[in-house]
Amino acid sequence: CEDLVRASVFFLTFLVITDPAPTVLFSLIVTWMLMVFLFKVPFSPDLFTAGIILLGVVLLVTIMGAINSRSLVNVSPMHILRGNN
Repeated sequence: CEDLVRASVFFLTFLVITDPAPTVLFSLIVTWMLMVFLFKVPFSPDLFTAGIILLGVVLLVTIMGAINSRSLVNVSPMHILRGNN
């Protein structure tokens, strides 16, 4: 049971890191392009704040996923597959 929860948390963490990280990177690149080429002003992003936001999203989604998957540990696989509540 604990191995299933540990694997689920690892999977959720990996999934959550690989999903928003490119999005944050893309938004920083697009913002830089807008500031430099359209508005003609220098752009210096606060990478610390972006990292804190990314870490917060990773932790929040991982914790929520772990809490939601805890209820699946106590149910048999056939019960889940049949769709019985």
